[in-house]
Amino acid sequence: MGPRRIILSVVQRLFDQVMDTDETKPSISDTEKDLGSLKILRRTLEDNPKSRRVLYSKLDGDQIPDHKELLLMIRVLCGEMVYKLMKDHEYPSREDKEALAIGIIKAIPKLKELKGPDEAPDHVSVFFWKNGGKGPNHEHTGMIQTHLRNAAKNLPQSDRKFTHKIKKPNITSISSIILEQAEECSQLERNAANFNKISKYMADTHELHVLLLYNKKSVQDILNVFPHLMSFEGLQIQKAFERLNPGYNTNSDLRQIFARGLLIEDDKHMNVHDDGVRGCLRIMAALTRRGIKQKSALQHQNVEDELAAPLITWIEDCFLHEECTAIMRIIDTNESLGNLLAKYIAINIESGSFPPPHVVCKTGNYYLFMEGELIACGEESVQSIDCLFKSFAVFGIGVPTALKKVHEFVEISGYKLKFYSARLSVRRLTASFTESFKVENIM
Repeated sequence: MGPRRIILSVVQRLFDQVMDTDETKPSISDTEKDLGSLKILRRTLEDNPKSRRVLYSKLDGDQIPDHKELLLMIRVLCGEMVYKLMKDHEYPSREDKEALAIGIIKAIPKLKELKGPDEAPDHVSVFFWKNGGKGPNHEHTGMIQTHLRNAAKNLPQSDRKFTHKIKKPNITSISSIILEQAEECSQLERNAANFNKISKYMADTHELHVLLLYNKKSVQDILNVFPHLMSFEGLQIQKAFERLNPGYNTNSDLRQIFARGLLIEDDKHMNVHDDGVRGCLRIMAALTRRGIKQKSALQHQNVEDELAAPLITWIEDCFLHEECTAIMRIIDTNESLGNLLAKYIAINIESGSFPPPHVVCKTGNYYLFMEGELIACGEESVQSIDCLFKSFAVFGIGVPTALKKVHEFVEISGYKLKFYSARLSVRRLTASFTESFKVENIM
């Protein structure tokens, strides 16, 4: 027996077929149709042993299922949609997905207690939200949409209805004037007297930067054309990021966000003295929830160093560890930063590749390490982390897996470039921070 039809619109069509084939039968009211479809929905959950346990032990016991249990329910209820998608390459309509979401709430009113995004109009949006509330040309969101989108990834590329195509920039050619400006800018000495002139040149040659990104040029290629991305303690990286993202929140201040981060996971990263770095690391800890088996203080510190490594590496005034790797601390005896960088590069060459971009700290000065290049970011830790997060877009580099959650959290809470996350931990922490900021009248 194939999967049951549980979508309200499908049930509607079944009733219509019955009425068409036998006009002598009494008409069926909308209420009766709704009740019939809700019974089918519940029976579908009961027919699966795993979802049946969730239904009886949690929902019938007036409890809210946890996230994994909700995903299990969605997987079962979307069975017919996925079956058609895989067998006939028939994508479910927006109306069908929306109807299923409404049906879930009607059949299980307890799920109204689930908290969705703050901007969501109702509880249904937890399961399906048209365009994610952003208007036309934006992807739908919610558990149903996420499950079906992931299922569609199993289709051959040729059978997929929707593919994420790289948007071509509206640039067909670069004028000789822009090329000349870029050349003149690269020749200017990086000093305070030339700051305004360099900034203007960088803005005027933005089209060339976009074209380099579209053609997937390397970090070194981009820096060869725009060497001043390394100038002025990361300020030109920040300006380039704002040009690439017109919707960026110019009032963004990560200091407030990282200060709030100090209040969570307060037993983590106690050995980090800088408040900004410690606040960011605690946000990362809250988003990952990795367990740490603390057998000794030294072991605990080493584990925390490893967890911090995707974000920051410290260079301290001690002896160089022979066992030092790309993700551990580099320690030296008052060597110059150039010599230390050379050692750091050599270590990573031996391992076969450079580590993902991250911040390097030496005696209170912060640098952005990126594919063998070291970009000075000054003495402000938050400024350096901000440059790190923005450098991924400016240099066309994918966000490292270990930083994806905190990066997305910053995009939502700070930069305001996103309004929703498919990651539950990011949504929960974002909601918590938003509420606390509202109380303090900060946001």
